[in-house]
Amino acid sequence: MIERCRSRYEIFNADYVFETSNTLEFSEKNKSGAGSAIFQISGTGIVIKSHNNPPLVWSLKIRNCADGAFITFADDEAHLHLVELKSGLSQKDWAHAIEQFRGMYFSSIAAGKLLGIEEFSTIRCYISYKTLKMATLETISPVLIKTLVGKRTPLGGQNEWEKEVIEFPLGHAANLVKSQRDDSGNSDFGQVA
Repeated sequence: MIERCRSRYEIFNADYVFETSNTLEFSEKNKSGAGSAIFQISGTGIVIKSHNNPPLVWSLKIRNCADGAFITFADDEAHLHLVELKSGLSQKDWAHAIEQFRGMYFSSIAAGKLLGIEEFSTIRCYISYKTLKMATLETISPVLIKTLVGKRTPLGGQNEWEKEVIEFPLGHAANLVKSQRDDSGNSDFGQVA
């Protein structure tokens, strides 16, 4: 599958979509939250970095985008990994991060289709944060756990946080992997497939 992707690299800006192997690092763009999310991959992967002024696909309704994404390959299957770094993670920050994951999900699907990837077998979201300021179900504002008419989940993302699953449009869902950063500001997510 990677060979088919390689034949299409020339249509991408190499600053934002590129091949990599071994260690991947995504850095927080905001200086006050400086730090990195670090991943180890076996084999070759493709990185999709976000632009300072998202979205990557200009026609998307969701104007936010996560810090980056990468694609790994195993057994002729493609796996999508979405990455977001936050300094403090409050309920409001988490709700915003979910929208950023959704924006990067759409951008990654578009890039994947252009690379010749018809579907991702799995999707994972990784959130890296310095401090956790999330309210518990007992202390959260009732407004943030209200479900709006026509929606399936509450506003503040409490369900996603507790169940560690984020639902995306088009019938996809992603497992959520959380990591509080170490003293140097980094999260090492280790080996991912």
